[in-house]
Amino acid sequence: MLAARAGIQGKAMSKIDVHMLVLGTERPDWKAQAIASIPTDICTLRIVDGIPGHIGQARVRAYKLGDAEFVSSLDPDDWVEPNTFELCLDFLERHPRCPGVVSLEIVHDYFKRRTYVTRNKHGLKVYRRKWLETRYFEMEDDPAVSTGIRTSSRPEVLQLPIVGLHWRKYPSDAFLLRKRFGLHANQPMEVDLLDI
Repeated sequence: MLAARAGIQGKAMSKIDVHMLVLGTERPDWKAQAIASIPTDICTLRIVDGIPGHIGQARVRAYKLGDAEFVSSLDPDDWVEPNTFELCLDFLERHPRCPGVVSLEIVHDYFKRRTYVTRNKHGLKVYRRKWLETRYFEMEDDPAVSTGIRTSSRPEVLQLPIVGLHWRKYPSDAFLLRKRFGLHANQPMEVDLLDI
């Protein structure tokens, strides 16, 4: 059953519906950090049961919850820099033809024991709901949700020059699933902050 768990967080008329997929194996301290990084004045957070082995279907079902104009997601082991949602929302409201934006990310690589900045992979993504609905069919057919990466890399989705998301790269179930499909072979691409 994919239902929002008790305690939808955010005000009644939020501008961004944010979902967090959970399987019950999350570290409580990381999940609490993720939840605390979402601004409740503009976002409604829905903590949603995932579908083991099929991130794509779970994402689509979660994106369909709510009725805000904009949608986003956050994994329970990541967290967002302060003001990132606000900057993304401001940009999208000032550019009504833009379907979505993605921030840069800081990767906390537990394999290589280092931290670096990358673009276009796991950055915070905020989309117009109506536009993303046209991409659902791609995500539903993709167990590893590589379409999430392809969607954020589409030319009409703009990369904002802000470091917005912290991604923990460690041997999680999602990471191992993506690795099995060969999706981490050449990614993420490290960037020099001086080039931004």
